[in-house]
This record gives sequence, C-alpha cells and structure tokens, in this order.
Amino acid sequence: MVMMPEKQEFTFLAEGELSVSQGELNDMRPISLFNGKGAFLRTRKEEGIVKQTLRALDFEYEGLKYFSKGGGYRLRSLDEQNQFTQRCNEREIIVAGVEWLGEHAIVQHVKGRVLSEYLKGEQADLQVVENFLGTVLNAHQKGIVFGDRWTKNVIVTPDGQIVHVDFDIELEGDCRHEFEMAQAIYYVSLAKDEEAQDVIDKWFQDVLKKSNVYKVELVEFFFAAHKQLSETYPQMNP
Repeated sequence: MVMMPEKQEFTFLAEGELSVSQGELNDMRPISLFNGKGAFLRTRKEEGIVKQTLRALDFEYEGLKYFSKGGGYRLRSLDEQNQFTQRCNEREIIVAGVEWLGEHAIVQHVKGRVLSEYLKGEQADLQVVENFLGTVLNAHQKGIVFGDRWTKNVIVTPDGQIVHVDFDIELEGDCRHEFEMAQAIYYVSLAKDEEAQDVIDKWFQDVLKKSNVYKVELVEFFFAAHKQLSETYPQMNP
C-alpha cells in the first residue's frame, strides 16, 4: 500500500533532480517533502492546452470505436484523483499516492522505469507483461477502473513491482472494463521481444477467458481497433 506523509511541507528541487514523464494535461515540478522524500507538485495546464488534449483524446476514442459501443470518459479533478488513489489503497491496489494541496496535487515519486521504455529493452523480463495485465484484471475484479492504461502510465520498480500512475481520465459506460483491458493488452504487445506476444496469448487464454469478468469478444474487438488505428496513425504509439 502506498502512503503519503500527512504534513505536506516541501521545497522545490532543480529540474532534472527527479525524472518524470511530463504529460499533456499537467505540469510536474520535482520537490522534496519535509521528510526528505522526493515527490512532484502537479498542476493542471492552462485551459486551452487541456481542451486541445481532450480533443485529441476524442479523436482517438472515436477511432477506437469506444463511443459507438456506448463508452465515454470524463476528466477527474485533482481532488477526485486523490480520492481515487485512496480507494485503490483500501483495496490493496498499488498506485502512486496523490495528495491534494490547494490547487495542486502532490504525487509520490516512484523509483523505476516507465513500462513503455522498459519493454523496449533487450533484457526485459516478460514476467512483467503478465504482472501488468494481472494488476489490471485484479483492479477490475475489485471494482476499480484506472482509465487511460497505456504503458506510459505504469512504472516498473527495480524489483519488478508494477505501480500505476496518472489518473486524469475516468472511463464511463458498460464497456469500460473491456476497453481498458484491450488497451493494456495492445500496448504491452508492442514490446521489442517478439516472445511477448506468446506470453500475452497464453495469459489471454489461461487467465482472462477464465476470469468471467469480461465479454471476451468485446475485448478482442477493441484490441483489433487499437491495431487498426495505430497502423493508420503510428505516431500514437509510445
């Protein structure tokens, strides 16, 4: 379980002292908390940039046929992200802690590598692929849908633990579980190691199909939609 300190005093660190992937919706500034631990001060980007990002997301989700299947999404406020991570902690789902502080959010710094980069490595442990998919399934079984589960929103710690980060997007609609699982499967299928697809196929047959959580044909539909859209717009891949 990820916990954040109760007292949120901090000092700013120099840019680059803590590495972080800057997203399209928020600015992330490295800070040191009163207890010496590193974190990030997260603030929403200006309204024009946010609207532009959401238009791009609309285009993507339309292309993935998510809307046509009754799906939708909304933007979680920073306060809602704090509440969301608390619900995850209560269900023993490992996420980076988020604490509300005025108009900012303080986000825990997680040591490790972004999953999208990890899977580009020659020596990537493919057990991480199974572990990642397992965390998504576990969350769904416990009533949690992360939203936007591509591999840039996941950290692999040095000991191979999976930590989910970035919860701006909340998926809506009855097909949200199938969409999120298909999204997760598609992005790990981009791993450099060609054996990753064998690992995914086996997990799909042995675990996902037996879980009774999903309409399997809908997961397959959304996975195919991801592949088709990426072939048309390959720049959308991490």
